[in-house]
Amino acid sequence: VVFHAGVASAQAPCQYWVAPPPEGSDANPGTFAQPWATLNWASARVLDLGGSNCIVWFKDGVYTGPNGLYERFPTRTTFRAVNAYNATLQNSGTAVSLFGARNLAFEGLQFRHTGAGAGGLVVQVQQDGTNWSEEVVFRNNIFHDSWNNDILKINNGARFVTVEGNVFYNQQGSDEHMDVNSVTDITIQDNIFFNDFAGSGRPNANDTSSYIVIKDSNGSAAGQLA
Repeated sequence: VVFHAGVASAQAPCQYWVAPPPEGSDANPGTFAQPWATLNWASARVLDLGGSNCIVWFKDGVYTGPNGLYERFPTRTTFRAVNAYNATLQNSGTAVSLFGARNLAFEGLQFRHTGAGAGGLVVQVQQDGTNWSEEVVFRNNIFHDSWNNDILKINNGARFVTVEGNVFYNQQGSDEHMDVNSVTDITIQDNIFFNDFAGSGRPNANDTSSYIVIKDSNGSAAGQLA
């Protein structure tokens, strides 16, 4: 799958670009020729600039480090790989955390841990203590190789989250590909789940749990009964 930036130019009111260093720098203006370097900065800057229905394009490469997104966009902002699956967001802990974020979509990206010894979770979606994480879409991504806990955790006050057309593989231990906990209005459809530890050069301890678990483990503490 290839996303064609030229075609999208006629459709998107605003577009920005991100690339790994040294091409990318958060001191840049976020143009194709001078892209930003991080998802963190791109998300915050797009909101500051007041764009509507923006696409943020991720050039090929590996982006290493944590990203904590709190932005509540008035219209959908899409973070999309220029070439599907050739842009990888990874970290030695959670690679992407959404805290009370709103109106974000992620398409054509890879999400993973860097390797053994990583902190828990690859991607997490939850409230920030006040705001729901809501109107979030994960579409046509690859989530893989958690070395600690779940691959994707949607929990504690998230709602209106769609997870569709993605591939999931290789969680760690007695945890899940997706842990959906204390939330509401979550759509999970048309995803592929499997494990292939050998394919990732990892030992198989034969101790994994479910692909998906749906539960409410904290009652009304998240502000709702799921």
